[in-house]
Amino acid sequence: GCPGPWVDNLVSSTGSERKAPRVLIDVGANKGYMIAEFLSLWRPQNSTPSAAAWNRAIRQWAAEHGSHALRQRSCGECGDCKRKAQPPAQRSLSWPGTSFSDDVVVHALELVEDNRHLLRSIIDRFGLSASVQVHNLAASNETRTMFLPRRYAAGAEKAELLQGQSAANANTSVAVSVVDLDSFIASQGLGLHSIYQITVDTEGHDPLVLEGLRRTIQRRAVTLLQFEVGKKGYWNKAHPERRRLNVTAAWLHAAGYECFFETHSALVPFSGPCWQPHYDGTASRKWANVLCTHEPSMAQQLYSMAWAAYHVRTANINATRGLRGTHGTSRGAAAAP
Repeated sequence: GCPGPWVDNLVSSTGSERKAPRVLIDVGANKGYMIAEFLSLWRPQNSTPSAAAWNRAIRQWAAEHGSHALRQRSCGECGDCKRKAQPPAQRSLSWPGTSFSDDVVVHALELVEDNRHLLRSIIDRFGLSASVQVHNLAASNETRTMFLPRRYAAGAEKAELLQGQSAANANTSVAVSVVDLDSFIASQGLGLHSIYQITVDTEGHDPLVLEGLRRTIQRRAVTLLQFEVGKKGYWNKAHPERRRLNVTAAWLHAAGYECFFETHSALVPFSGPCWQPHYDGTASRKWANVLCTHEPSMAQQLYSMAWAAYHVRTANINATRGLRGTHGTSRGAAAAP
């Protein structure tokens, strides 16, 4: 499912007085809504485009370039254009000590050429080029060249790199530079700074991207880490080089990270003693989102939010069952969640 508002909620509990730039690395930036959300969390409100404004810019670009499909899908797979981060001015009153500045850096890695054109146009439109860089790169566990089908147009959110001998067909594919994030971070001079957030959306290549980030993770240099698990790519049980979530979860936990499945209304911890064998079956679902942190204050806040969300869901289920019971529902049917 789609991620919930948990990152926004966490701003109240963390590192709000960091002096280093607040850095986001967005791997698989797509339409750029994560960029807009991150900027809205950390920049003054009058210098930050809202998700709705970002959507209008996408639709205008689509109209200018005759992309009917992009206009139809401009809001994103998860209705991203409708998300509303809490305005900075409101947060600064309710959360004493929280600071906001223009000292925000975003590195967006995007492998689809039309998406890069789209993103750069929006960034220029809003005057964000000093803060946001769009890179013609994909990420994996090593630096190399791979190939992407030529069929992907602007707005594509499900682009997948090709594998095998047929991948390098010049008539149907285009070469893409692939980099491990440890090397990318060093090349951008970010190695000495704590990166606030890395978000990975790579259609089943996420475990390889994490492996290419292992040194940075082991240094605990990333405060928040988000990625997806699902039935695509290297998570798929039929893949000859399948990565299992329990293995990924184990080495992340050994590095000090607490991880949670996230949906709009729930957080489910799965690190260390919270791991359950059936969680590996999550990779057979369409997709699920994961949020990890190593900072104790953030982990404590996430566990608290997870527990509160659990109680809300339980109360709602019990209320629904009670309502069914008052209408003569059979005991068996009433027990169904």
